[in-house]
Amino acid sequence: MNEQTEEKLSSESDNTENHILPHILRESIYLEFLSALDTDRYLDSNPDLAVALEYDQIESLDAHFRHAGLQELYNGTRALHTGINPYNETLYLQENSDVNECIGQDKELISGFEHYLLNGYREILDHTRNDIGVGGSHGSIIIENILRDDIYQSFLSELDTEKYLAANEDLATAIEKGT
Repeated sequence: MNEQTEEKLSSESDNTENHILPHILRESIYLEFLSALDTDRYLDSNPDLAVALEYDQIESLDAHFRHAGLQELYNGTRALHTGINPYNETLYLQENSDVNECIGQDKELISGFEHYLLNGYREILDHTRNDIGVGGSHGSIIIENILRDDIYQSFLSELDTEKYLAANEDLATAIEKGT
């Protein structure tokens, strides 16, 4: 194998990893929030969901929260019960107009919250500190704990990217298209 071929393979591997790791992180974050979901409060806060469940318009509360509620920031997690609001979508998009412009244009970026989970928390933006008072961003604490989690780190060390992409064809397609 010549040097150019090795460089290309290395570059493709880096590109694949750059797509897979955010996907894994996103899934880990959803699971973290789902574990804190208070279904009674979630239903009380969102009476439309009871009707949607009754008429099989949504599969389950967990499925709705995972696919829509977390991004819409419905109330229903224990973290929100305490009055701690680790994130404010309106304020985040006002302060990050570049993110706001990318939503909908980038198939991988569907909300400001998703950008916050994947990138913005690292920036420790002023509004996140102000939302919870002294001590930094609650959101970054959640994410940093996920990243330090032994299971997550073990998973990453044993990750077989080929198998992962085979099991997640949508991700493989996005990587091929460069999105």
